[in-house]
Amino acid sequence: MMSAVRRRARRAVLLRQLCVPMCLGLALPASGAGTTVIDGVLSPGNSPGCVLNQGNVVLNATATLTIEIADVAPCTGYDRVTVQQSLTINGATLRLVLLDAYRPPPGASFDILDWGSIEGDFGRIDLDGAGLPDGLAWDTSRLLVDGTVAVTGLPAPTPVPVPGWALAALAAVLTGAAHVRRRPV
Repeated sequence: MMSAVRRRARRAVLLRQLCVPMCLGLALPASGAGTTVIDGVLSPGNSPGCVLNQGNVVLNATATLTIEIADVAPCTGYDRVTVQQSLTINGATLRLVLLDAYRPPPGASFDILDWGSIEGDFGRIDLDGAGLPDGLAWDTSRLLVDGTVAVTGLPAPTPVPVPGWALAALAAVLTGAAHVRRRPV
């Protein structure tokens, strides 16, 4: 059985191996049998870029996955992380950041995560760096289904239907009030 010190040292080596390629915007040359455990910040590419891991990835609760978005094109316009085997999310933070004053249009969709299988959930989704203009909102409902986040327009207020009889009654009241005002005193 591996001691806690050896496990921490192993994680530090894995993080070092992971950080160097990602900081340079390269794909990860991971083996199919390996597991990459992330306890810190995972920020794919060099604003933006793609990360490919051919093994398993674990995002622990102390991890933050930062996804930068500057356009709708994957890997050149926004970050994408692909894990060919299993992706385990143990309460990590997902942070979306819009670059270069980019404002995605309603309906824009970004496939930021792909996996062979997935388990777990994000503990927090940080949208502070991804503010949208009034009338638009982030939709993260498909994030753990197919890895996408999208921009949606907020629904317009729904008019309340007024029955015809109510309009007729209002017209009668207003007409009656107009006749009362015309009478000489």
